[in-house]
Amino acid sequence: MNAELQLHSKAARAALAAVCFAVLAFCTRAAHAVLPVVGSGTPLVHLKADQANLVLGAGGVVSQWNDLSGLGNSFFQTDGNRQPTFVDGALGGRGVVRFDGSTDWLDVGAGLVLPDALPFTFFAVTHNATNPLALFDSAPAAQNTFRFGAFGPPFPNPNNAVEFWDRSPAVAVSLNASGSVLSLRGYDNAGGNRVMEVREISALGMNSVSATGNTNPVVFGGSGGPNIGTINNGGNGFYNGDLAELIIYSGQLSSTDVEAVENYLRNEYAIAALPPPPSAVPSALGNYGAAVLASSPVAYWRLETNDAPPTDSADAPGFPQFGPQNGAYQNISIFNLAQPGPRPTDTVNGQPLRGFAADNKAIDFQGNEGFGDDVALFADDGNLNMAPGLTFSLEAWVKGLPQQEAGGPILAKGPGGGGEQFALDIVNGAFRFYLWNGGAPNTPTVAQSAVQLSGEWQHVVGVFDSVEGLMKLYVNGQEAASVVPPATMIDNLDPISIGGRRNQGSANYDLNFDGLIDEVSVYRYALSPEQIQSHFNAAFVPEPASYAALLSGLFAAGVLRRVRRR
Repeated sequence: MNAELQLHSKAARAALAAVCFAVLAFCTRAAHAVLPVVGSGTPLVHLKADQANLVLGAGGVVSQWNDLSGLGNSFFQTDGNRQPTFVDGALGGRGVVRFDGSTDWLDVGAGLVLPDALPFTFFAVTHNATNPLALFDSAPAAQNTFRFGAFGPPFPNPNNAVEFWDRSPAVAVSLNASGSVLSLRGYDNAGGNRVMEVREISALGMNSVSATGNTNPVVFGGSGGPNIGTINNGGNGFYNGDLAELIIYSGQLSSTDVEAVENYLRNEYAIAALPPPPSAVPSALGNYGAAVLASSPVAYWRLETNDAPPTDSADAPGFPQFGPQNGAYQNISIFNLAQPGPRPTDTVNGQPLRGFAADNKAIDFQGNEGFGDDVALFADDGNLNMAPGLTFSLEAWVKGLPQQEAGGPILAKGPGGGGEQFALDIVNGAFRFYLWNGGAPNTPTVAQSAVQLSGEWQHVVGVFDSVEGLMKLYVNGQEAASVVPPATMIDNLDPISIGGRRNQGSANYDLNFDGLIDEVSVYRYALSPEQIQSHFNAAFVPEPASYAALLSGLFAAGVLRRVRRR
């Protein structure tokens, strides 16, 4: 074989090897995940930075990004000087569209319009966002738009802000340069005010923020259409970073559906969230818990678990506990379960809560943040229906600040707006106990206190006895409100909800408490003032074994001395 043939043969073998390597790499690359079917099933827009979905020019510049929704909402840029660039394998082995922060942007024209701009749900996967100005603008030619990014005066928000155009509401969220999944829900609340809930997930964990604003309409589409990578068709700054995927749904997806899309995006781009915490080991009952059980509740929910449903500690068969009244967590992140409950390191009025275990646990409810709707639910098999007996008591420990959603419940039974058999909640930052009589007309009876949430643990009890003429609210062992009770109450088999309840006409548990709730108990009789005071006092006294250990420690430290008898 001559040298020329050898050279050609080697070159051919090298070329063949390169082709085989490329084919092998392509074939062994992880298959794409499938966008889960959520909400109405079809997004309004779905952009994914695969080469097959892009119209590319020389050097990988993008002149068109094709929409996968089937609705034809593709984004384009005809000006060759303003076209972003496709970069393959940049994030988790997947492609991205890269914007240079100075000229690049895409436009959809006037085709993408939401007939009713609110509600909507928005997702984006970002990467390398070193100057994330102007990622998205819903309607460049209009006011009252939805925008991600801020650009100096007259816009007062920092970079990485998400806002409606007139800055009502506006919230700030960080984007991690190594990759972030951004989720946003925009909707009107029961009062017609716009609400924005934003969540960002990256390798550093999960952050969530929310804000409530005015009642101005929000424009989405129309003349000029949404922009990607700029605001006002290039007039107010440019996005510097990568965009791997963008999905927009018309409608407010449920928290479960939002989490399903987030998980799809995290898995697709190898964006890890924090590893789940270890399983929570239930703490010892403590002196307070022993006092509660000694008073024969029908249910006692200590809310200790993070990898199993909440269980009832008052679960004896027959009267008065009638077996376990176990429940379920709904839309609660595992990172908000098994959080520190009342413990000896906490104080009330300067006194340590020694009646609880050192590792006692509670649920940290997120209010309207973290996409809200987080609730613990306990089905009623008839034993939690208080209408037949017309006497009951509700008891819990709570920790929060006065700034709460109006009607954010500690616990409730039945939907808001007239369906509650009973509720302990917060109005104007203060504790309230109320119920509806179920008559014609259906009217409420309200025991409204002036005692506000204090930011430290507080013990709250509602007592109702129609026959004895009692309807009282107690905070930290002291009577805080009293009214004359009605002769009847709504009769329902709705579940008892802790931390959230359904607003009037809503299928979601969208009235939410913001703070910690623990040690919830329900009684089928009216606790006496002496019992309530006794329970509160028990929170400060160690159980006998703990008390003995405390004394032993004090002796060992030389704080106390033993005195011998002669």
